[in-house]
Amino acid sequence: MEHRQDTVKSWADPSALGNICIGLLLLAQWGFFTGITGPATGIVLLPWLLTAIPVIFVIVFIQFRLGDFVGGTVNGLLGIVLMGQGAVKGIIALLFILYGKEMPPTYAADAGLTDALPMLCAFVVLLVAGFLSGMGQSKIQAICVWIAAVGFLLIALANLGINPILGLVGGCCMLVIGLWLFYAGIALLFNGAAGKSLLPLGKPFGKR
Repeated sequence: MEHRQDTVKSWADPSALGNICIGLLLLAQWGFFTGITGPATGIVLLPWLLTAIPVIFVIVFIQFRLGDFVGGTVNGLLGIVLMGQGAVKGIIALLFILYGKEMPPTYAADAGLTDALPMLCAFVVLLVAGFLSGMGQSKIQAICVWIAAVGFLLIALANLGINPILGLVGGCCMLVIGLWLFYAGIALLFNGAAGKSLLPLGKPFGKR
């Protein structure tokens, strides 16, 4: 039993790599999230998504093994589920082009309706994750996770046909969390290498 605990402790914390990786992926998809670019953007994103998802899978596995339940859940949701379905959409769009077929006229609307409810579920999960992050890690991180939650909510509402402008605002919210994750990853990298806090990450709720 003691040998197993020592083995678990020997795993390095992959949070810095996870934050940087997911942050870069979110920033790469800025046009897709804001609606500025169309469904075919998934083809351009394929090299990013297909190379990063296996890395994120390993990161999530290690985080759960180290007991980082919140980090593993958020990275699994944002990095594997969200990016994974984006990669599959890119493959579908690529197959249509390779076989010389046109996408059905209702494809975009049908995809939006299909995505809406899962995005609402992601909104709820991120609300809870933001609260837990604020309790144990960082107020700033909690706020950014909540902004991402609002982004999922707004994109879901836009997909339901309420107002397209909501999708644009929601996409901007996703950019905010992308920028935060990139910064947080760099901060964790510097702080971990130096053994002290060089770049601030904020404090948990209830601590001064």
